[in-house]
Amino acid sequence: MTYEDSFDKPFDDARKRLELAERFLAEGKELIDESPVQASEKLYKAAEEAVKVLAIALKLPEADEAKRCGWSTDLLEGAVISVMKRLGVEELYH
Repeated sequence: MTYEDSFDKPFDDARKRLELAERFLAEGKELIDESPVQASEKLYKAAEEAVKVLAIALKLPEADEAKRCGWSTDLLEGAVISVMKRLGVEELYH
C-alpha cells in the first residue's frame, strides 16, 4: 500500500457511505406515500450514514473507534455531539 492509498482510504469509505446515504434518502422519499414505516427506516439509515460520513471526514475519535469495534448507537450519538461541538452548535433542538 502506498502513502497515497493509505491517505485516500478513509475518504473512500466516506464516499461509499455518502453514496449509500443518498440511496437510502431517495428510496425513503419514494416510499413515503405507499409505506411510511419502510420510508422511516430508509430515512433513518440515510441520517445514520450521514453521521458516519461526517465523523470520518472530520476524523473524529468515534470514527477511529468504529474502525476497531463497529458502529454502535452510543458511538453514533457521540459522533453527533462531536460534530455539534465542532460546528459550535450548543443545542440539539432550538
